[in-house]
Amino acid sequence: MSTISYKFAVLGNKIEHSLEKGFNNIAIFIGNHYILCIIVSLLIAGGLGFGYQYIETETRSEKIWIPQDSDAINDMDYYTDNFGEEPRIQSFLIITDPEKQDILTQKYINEMFDLYQDLLTVKITDDGTEYTYETLCKRPSEYQSCIKSGILDVWDWSVEQFNNQTANDNDVKTAIRSYYQTNISKIIGDYDATTAVGYAATLSFFSKPDSDLEDISEKWEQAFLDKFVENDYEQDGLTIYGEAARSSTDEIGRSISEDLSLVFVSIGLISFVIIVSLGKFDKNGSRISLAVYGITTILMGIGAGFGLGGWCQIVDTPTVGVSPFLVLGLGADAIFIFSNSYRKENDEDDEIKEVLSRALGHSGTSVIISSLTNVVAFCIGATSKLPGISSFCIYTAFSILMVTIFQIFFFCPCLVIDEMRRRGKRYDIFCCFKFEKTKNSKKKQNSKKNKNHNSDSTSDSSSNNNESDSDSDSDSDSDDTHTSKKNSEKKKNKKMEKNNKNNKKRKKKKTVYQNTLIQRLLKDKFGPFIMDDRVRIIILVVTIAYFGVAIWLTTGLKIEFKYEDLIPKDSYLQDKITKKSTYFGDVGSNVNLITKAMDYHNVETQDELIELIKDLSTSELMNPDAGYTSWLDTFLSWLSYQADKSNLGLDANDRPVNKTMFYADLQLFLNTSPNQQYLADLVYKDDSYDELNSALMSTTYVPLYNSQDNIDAMDASRKVVTDSDVNDEDAFVFTFSYLFTEQFKILGTELIQNVCLSLVAVCVIATILLAHPVTGLLVFLTVLIIDIAILGSMRFWDLNIDSVTVTLIVLASGLNVDLSSHLAHYSMISKGTRKERVISGLERIGKSVLLAIFSTFIGILVLAFSGSEIFIAFFKMFFLTIVLAIIHSFFFLPVLMSFFLPQQPSQILKKLKKSKKKDKSDVGMDSDVEMDSEKKYDDSQFKSLTHSSDDNDSSNKSKSNESTHESLSHSSSSASSSSSSSSSD
Repeated sequence: MSTISYKFAVLGNKIEHSLEKGFNNIAIFIGNHYILCIIVSLLIAGGLGFGYQYIETETRSEKIWIPQDSDAINDMDYYTDNFGEEPRIQSFLIITDPEKQDILTQKYINEMFDLYQDLLTVKITDDGTEYTYETLCKRPSEYQSCIKSGILDVWDWSVEQFNNQTANDNDVKTAIRSYYQTNISKIIGDYDATTAVGYAATLSFFSKPDSDLEDISEKWEQAFLDKFVENDYEQDGLTIYGEAARSSTDEIGRSISEDLSLVFVSIGLISFVIIVSLGKFDKNGSRISLAVYGITTILMGIGAGFGLGGWCQIVDTPTVGVSPFLVLGLGADAIFIFSNSYRKENDEDDEIKEVLSRALGHSGTSVIISSLTNVVAFCIGATSKLPGISSFCIYTAFSILMVTIFQIFFFCPCLVIDEMRRRGKRYDIFCCFKFEKTKNSKKKQNSKKNKNHNSDSTSDSSSNNNESDSDSDSDSDSDDTHTSKKNSEKKKNKKMEKNNKNNKKRKKKKTVYQNTLIQRLLKDKFGPFIMDDRVRIIILVVTIAYFGVAIWLTTGLKIEFKYEDLIPKDSYLQDKITKKSTYFGDVGSNVNLITKAMDYHNVETQDELIELIKDLSTSELMNPDAGYTSWLDTFLSWLSYQADKSNLGLDANDRPVNKTMFYADLQLFLNTSPNQQYLADLVYKDDSYDELNSALMSTTYVPLYNSQDNIDAMDASRKVVTDSDVNDEDAFVFTFSYLFTEQFKILGTELIQNVCLSLVAVCVIATILLAHPVTGLLVFLTVLIIDIAILGSMRFWDLNIDSVTVTLIVLASGLNVDLSSHLAHYSMISKGTRKERVISGLERIGKSVLLAIFSTFIGILVLAFSGSEIFIAFFKMFFLTIVLAIIHSFFFLPVLMSFFLPQQPSQILKKLKKSKKKDKSDVGMDSDVEMDSEKKYDDSQFKSLTHSSDDNDSSNKSKSNESTHESLSHSSSSASSSSSSSSSD
């Protein structure tokens, strides 16, 4: 066990030293080539941003929220290949005004005919060609009329026929009773079959889905919406709600475009926060330009990240619109950390690149930990089977990665330029103008000159004395040999070089960094408060108790996704959705039984198909009153009722005797009214019409009100097909609602998978970059508890498990690591007892973390005013994440670290080395020992060296430990000097 612990300490020290050395070198490079860094960053941002033009936007729900390898997608592909794409639908929902009056009257039917006639007048002109509904509509065949659906079917959509057959309201009801045997509930809302009374009606029209006519169809639909929706179309005594195929896409797109305008509000708010937090409002301490550099850095990263997504041809989905809000908040995190770290290390007597080297050495690792874990967490989310989640995670990961790169190679050079401006006594925004030095600054400069003058005088006198001594020695030692003189000079030069080197390494800062009010509160009030033993116990008990409650609450979460949540709250579609739910809420959806190429002429096959559709219509969650629609049943029934069967070639059971007669009779059947309705249900292999390639039958579900009902209905229907005598490869059930049902089925698995993978990534990366497995485990536990707390708290805000919340749980893991890792890192590199190190970590990084949290909250606050339920759900989840992250990162994690925080690996190795030297000097051993012998030590010795000071140590012991740390830092080797400097705050 000791050997493993030692190896962890060695590995951790190497990682720590390598990271800090790497950032030191980067800072020196930036300090020497800051203009080059800025130019290259701008070129990279512009080159990647150019890829934005290649981004393709996807708004089709089946391409965003549905697993593309699911059975429903494969079934849909077969359906569209054989039966064609779903036609474009334009529809009306018609309600009496005032409501709850019988709509099945002569007056209101006449009003519906007027509505239909007005529809036929809608036209557009494109390229000199006029288009109307009649030219764009879908037809069963070239010679048949347009496909329509509604109450006007009763009179064949002819107002003349209606007037000829109808003298009063009773005639209307008689005609409706005789025409509709089943499924009238889909046509008339709240229909009472006994009295033939209804309170709402629907009219639906179907146009071609031909992609060649898509632009023309959309233009015509826009004219349709302008007439019937935008201009408040009215019919006497009726309220009419119109909708077109493009309506949902338009409304979702409108919501997104309006919400994206909130990005500019978010940018303004975050800019204000950065300006206020980075400097003072005076001519020397102002940092407005630095704040502009910071915002520019973040926007460059977002632009480059989205451009990179365009180059990689990642599809843009509605969820991607939230990414800039998130990245704006996360990007401000590093801006605060770099700026505050630089300000803390700043000394005007030092070169800017030296100050930047110290600042990046301290803060670079912390920023890399949070950024890398965020990128990895979102890359894990990108493996989601739901394209909407995957694209969001990819764009966010790209943006965070690019923001981090530009923060180092663009913002830090801008930090250098701003410091040059400040030291040059130039105004913040108007840097071309200098301001006069104050009296205090002049006095300070004079005293500094006097000090330097005295120092120079002392140096000169010392130099003169040395020269005179040297002359004296030269006279007295004139008899020395030439060789001894050479050796003396060589030793003297070597000693001077060594002293100069040590002076550079041990250069003391001449200015004292003043803590801000927040830092003083964290150090003097908050830190000691939560480190009190009683408070620590209370925090642990409360956290553990709520963790248990959150687990229980999580088990009650529902998997649910509502289409109306995609639609803006102020959309005209919301009114239609509400009314449709009121009048047609008890109407179930159709489900199709699709059969492939089979021996349809075979009697056994016919019996199997008839039995299958009957079993399906009476299976679980099917509506027994709705029955089923079957071309085969109707065809065989038609054959049996024919008066003249001599030319039909039937057997004793009225079935066609062979394949030829079967298809000949089928053509006769389809050419007879009203059997033409089945033409769309049959697909032939070729134009000879002598063999079917596919066929369709349908039945109806009961109303399905939640996702679990939809899952149960889909699974039960599929099981009926699987258990039937028909080969399940030759038949399947399909309805377009299955696409979303497939999503419901995997959301739970997606949630567990994404959370587990992101937590594993958090643990591994935090362990490596924090240079100790125990510290990585503490961060892992904190993030785990926050994730569970978020899931449990969703119950209080009526949030369900859906594609949006699954996305945000992955996001929450990244954000929580962002906060926890900073505090853990700065506590690790601090000195003293565990409690003292935790308080030091709070003091050093707490302000930056709070500002980062605040800026993130400001960035997403504007989403609360969005018109889209999706964006509001984003805000709710963000709010929960931020609140719970603050509570756990500033209460639970510090308390956890006060019990288990390990020592810094470099300090462990220093102690071990010093102890070994002491042991070796006692036994007279040589000071130079190989590494192999260094690994052989007593187990109890290593444990005593690696064990941190107990919380209840006396003040004398604490002082002794501090002095030990100080002596170690002065005696450290060059290999570990950078680690010592990172712990010297």
